[in-house]
Amino acid sequence: MRRIFVPYELTPLHLANFAEVSPTLKRLLPTGEYPPFELSITIEDALSAFEQALSVVQRRHKKKSEALIHLCQADLLWRLGRWEESLDTVRIATKKFEFEIGRIVSYNQAIAVYFEGILHYVLHADEKALQTFARAQEMLQENEQDLSCDGEDEWAENCRDVERWISQLLQLRTQSLPGADVMIVPVYEYGDQNARATINALSVPLATMYLPAQLLGTCASIGWIPLEIDTVPLLNISPGSHYFALKIKEDKEFVPESRAGDALLMEVLLPTALTAEGLLNTEQPFIRRPNGKIFFKPLRQNSGEFVGVPRVLLRGRA
Repeated sequence: MRRIFVPYELTPLHLANFAEVSPTLKRLLPTGEYPPFELSITIEDALSAFEQALSVVQRRHKKKSEALIHLCQADLLWRLGRWEESLDTVRIATKKFEFEIGRIVSYNQAIAVYFEGILHYVLHADEKALQTFARAQEMLQENEQDLSCDGEDEWAENCRDVERWISQLLQLRTQSLPGADVMIVPVYEYGDQNARATINALSVPLATMYLPAQLLGTCASIGWIPLEIDTVPLLNISPGSHYFALKIKEDKEFVPESRAGDALLMEVLLPTALTAEGLLNTEQPFIRRPNGKIFFKPLRQNSGEFVGVPRVLLRGRA
C-alpha cells in the first residue's frame, strides 16, 4: 500500500467550495480550518455530524449539498485509514455531482475526481488511478480557465496546485515496485516566502525502514540515516500520524548530519494546521530543543505553532 500524506491545503475539506451551502446547513457542518492531525472534535464525531447533516439535506432534496457532504465524508474516512469506504463514498459524491450544473458544482466535482484518483493510487490500482487522474487534470484545467476568466483567482490557483500535486504523484509511480509499501510525503523548501509555494512529493520505501536495530548501521549505504536509532520501527504511519519533508539547502541545517540536497523527514508531534504558508512564514527559522525536537512558531498570531521531530535523513533526495 502507498501511504500518502496529502498536504493539508490539498485535501477535500480544505479545497471544497461551500458557497452554495445555506447558512443553516453550514451551522451543522464541522467545516472549520482543521487538518488531519488537529480537530476541534474527533474525526469520528465529525463523521457523525456530517451524517446528521446528510439526513437533513436528503429530506430537503438538496442534491448539491448532499454530494458535497459525501465528499467531506470520504476525506474523513481516508484520514481514519478506511480506504475502501472512502473510495465508495467519493464515488457516490462524483456521481451525484454529475446530475447538477453550475460553476461551483463543476469545481467540486473536479476535486472529487482528484480524490478518487488518490484512493486508487493508495490501493495500488494503478490503471484506475491513471485514468481517474487524467480525467481530474482535464476537469481542473477547464475549471481553472473558467475561474480565471471570472476573476476567481483563489479557486483557480487551487486547481493549479492540485494539478501539480497529481503530476508529482504520477512521476513517483514508477519509482517503486508494484505493490511495494511506500510512504509519500510533501516536501517543503524552508525559507521560501511565497505563500503559494510549489509543494513537491517524495517517495520513501518502507521496507528498509523496519530493519532490526543491529542492522541500522548499514542504512547510510542505502541512502538514509536514522536520527533516533533506539526507535524500532522507526516510523509510525498509523491513521492520525502526519509526516512531511524539508529540503536541506546547506550543510548541518536542522540536524548536524545533514548535507545540502538532503531531505529531512519529520513527524509532526504538536497538533496544528500545518500548511505551506504557515511553515514557510515563521517568526524565526526554528528552535531546536535539547531533546532534538524542532519548534516552529508562526509569524501571525492566528496561526498554529507546531513541534516536529526529525526521524530520518534521506541523502540527496530533496
